[in-house]
Amino acid sequence: MCSYVDRRGRGCDSAWCQLHQQVVFNAVYCRRHAGVIRALGPDHEAMTLPDLENRAPSLANWVGRDLDGPIRELLTTHFPGREINVTAVVNAGGMRDRTWGRSWKVISDTGVDSSISLSVPQADDSIVRVIYDGSVLAELTPPWIEARRGGVTPNPEADAGARQQFYTAILDHLQAAVLDAKSRPANAYRLRSS
Repeated sequence: MCSYVDRRGRGCDSAWCQLHQQVVFNAVYCRRHAGVIRALGPDHEAMTLPDLENRAPSLANWVGRDLDGPIRELLTTHFPGREINVTAVVNAGGMRDRTWGRSWKVISDTGVDSSISLSVPQADDSIVRVIYDGSVLAELTPPWIEARRGGVTPNPEADAGARQQFYTAILDHLQAAVLDAKSRPANAYRLRSS
């Protein structure tokens, strides 16, 4: 049996053979809930877990993991020599407006110089919010979710192309936001100083 029990005390009623079960932190899970537990990490037992059908932490982890390298590169390019702090999966907000996400912060002696977050609201686990310095730049639905909703199974080449376009759109939003922030006179001293 899958070991997942959500915040309402409901357990996943699926059972898996040894070939198809997923073992995460010494417990057996179905594929879906293994993704959620992996996203939350070893401290998942101290958290209020999302509802059985909710994929917000898993989606936040998936997109954050895929964009970790390019986001680090973006920040390193624009903030050379600064420390980058990455939080793997975080949750924020109350139960009604809870979000799950990953964040990258540029740290200097004066504090946080810049921050990027990719956030997925628990209320709509199909949206990825792209956030720079606390401002939402975009809300995007990943192409694999759109395809699933439409009952479409794209060929691997089309799927890879759609995923690349999705990730490029996120990075384009972030690049524009960083350049805009750097061009503002109020930020000029903070961004130049090390």
